[in-house]
Amino acid sequence: DIGPLYVETGAVCGFADPGTAARVLDQLRHAGITARRLTPRERLDVLPVLLPDPDHSAIATERGGILLADQIAILLAEWLGRHGAVLRPNTTVASLDHGRPAAVLADGEVEQADIVIACVGAATTNLAPMLAVGARRQILAYLEPPGHLERVWRNAPVFVNFGGVDDLWGAPPAAGTHLKLAAGYLACPARSDHPANRDVSTTETMALLNSIRTHLPHFASYRVLRMSACTYSTAAAQGVLQC
Repeated sequence: DIGPLYVETGAVCGFADPGTAARVLDQLRHAGITARRLTPRERLDVLPVLLPDPDHSAIATERGGILLADQIAILLAEWLGRHGAVLRPNTTVASLDHGRPAAVLADGEVEQADIVIACVGAATTNLAPMLAVGARRQILAYLEPPGHLERVWRNAPVFVNFGGVDDLWGAPPAAGTHLKLAAGYLACPARSDHPANRDVSTTETMALLNSIRTHLPHFASYRVLRMSACTYSTAAAQGVLQC
């Protein structure tokens, strides 16, 4: 146990097609996951901070929430250090030698081991090309809600596939994190190792904020804290998403 890593908020997913919603609900129940179909009134009760999508269905699950990624990285590094691991921060791995196995560093040094475990997210495309994964880039907006909506947001679930073609998704503020919103339609293929992936352009900022504005009442009362870009790996054939 390395500490608090997860905040459970519940989750809500929107569906444009009622048939798809019905199939997903059956699959969730078959898997033993508590889920329910929301009526338009219930959907507004669960997510009153978002304008509802007319004619869309929604499914809510009790399980689901926020992984505290920064906390995971910090606490894991501290735990490994306390248990005998040698940490080498700011050391670039250029490639993996799967035959030895070993990690080849950017300066040519070779670190050989019995087992190499790579937890590198989007860089998987570079270090393990045999896995045939692809990299995608998503723009995120971190917002501070107005005071009268702060408690509502803190009690909100994570949500995906809202806002029609915008495919709006987000996570409420929790455990020191900020309200985070994104639009799925802005995700695009990317080179995982390209430095420009980290920069968010003015055009991208305006595109995302305009999408959010359309579905977020009182948008002018929110404060934009920062914009960020996240690059992640996908393996579509296996249905796996590596963030």
